[in-house]
Amino acid sequence: MGGLSSDDFSWLSVCSARGLAPALLNIGSMSPPGYPSAWLRPRSARFRFARQNHCSSATTCRFSTSGWPVIPPKPRPGHTRILSVIARFRQPSTEREKLATIPRMKAALPKEWFARILRLFAFLLSASALVAQSSSTADRRTFWDDLFRNGEVSFNKNASKLLQYAVINRKPGTAVDLGMGEGRNAVFLATKGWQVTGVDFSAEAIKQAKARAAAAHVPLDSVLEDLDAYEVGRAKWDLIALFYMHAWFHESKRDIPRLLVEGLKPGGLLVIEGYAGEEGTYYQTNELLRSFADLKIVHYEDVSDEADWAPGEKSHIVRFIAEKPQK
Repeated sequence: MGGLSSDDFSWLSVCSARGLAPALLNIGSMSPPGYPSAWLRPRSARFRFARQNHCSSATTCRFSTSGWPVIPPKPRPGHTRILSVIARFRQPSTEREKLATIPRMKAALPKEWFARILRLFAFLLSASALVAQSSSTADRRTFWDDLFRNGEVSFNKNASKLLQYAVINRKPGTAVDLGMGEGRNAVFLATKGWQVTGVDFSAEAIKQAKARAAAAHVPLDSVLEDLDAYEVGRAKWDLIALFYMHAWFHESKRDIPRLLVEGLKPGGLLVIEGYAGEEGTYYQTNELLRSFADLKIVHYEDVSDEADWAPGEKSHIVRFIAEKPQK
């Protein structure tokens, strides 16, 4: 190229100049526009040219054989950074050259730190969910405690007619009433000779159930616990009662149909009553028949009748009795 040696092109001078505008080297014309040909002379000549043209300082920037910078220039403090001089008019042709133009962090986070950050983020999310759930559970407990304490909502204080029908000519055994409330059904079973466990998360409901059992002079094992935390067990119960617990049936994170079936002994009874309708937490048409298809259906009703939690008026309810087959 015009008789110049490779040394002439291996290093290019870049300076922070006062009044010296940055420009692109035009290799094709052998001289940048507006600059004398001395700019392409050997390095010593270029430094003299820089001093002669009032350049305060000069530093060098090494270029690769493909014409792209390997180490970017480091301007001295107080000087104005000028544009990088590009020796050839083309875009980077390889991924490596493209990456060379992207500034890099001085130190990247180790992989183990990245994993720790992810674990911390997951922990914070789960903690937030637990706090929200605890708050929701506390609110529900307060609601039901107040309801049973104040008696503002009227409900049937006698045992369910469906339950009374279910245990006719039935040999007493172990029974659990999930969502026992103030104990109307649990105490009834106890008076019929059943060994009854009643579970509810309302402390006021448990208190009233114990008082009711004491008044009837029958034993009652009362458990103060959220149903989502209660272990029903496997093949443990001769009867499981679930009255007006349709919301828990649908909203629980557990597989309620499987849990109830597994909890029954062979030949055990499952007795369910609750609201039905289009609302998401209500039992849907034939839902219980589908959910407990492996059980023997003893009784099923989908009717408009007086509900235990709305006496004196008609409500859409379902009544369901099923038996677990003998092995």
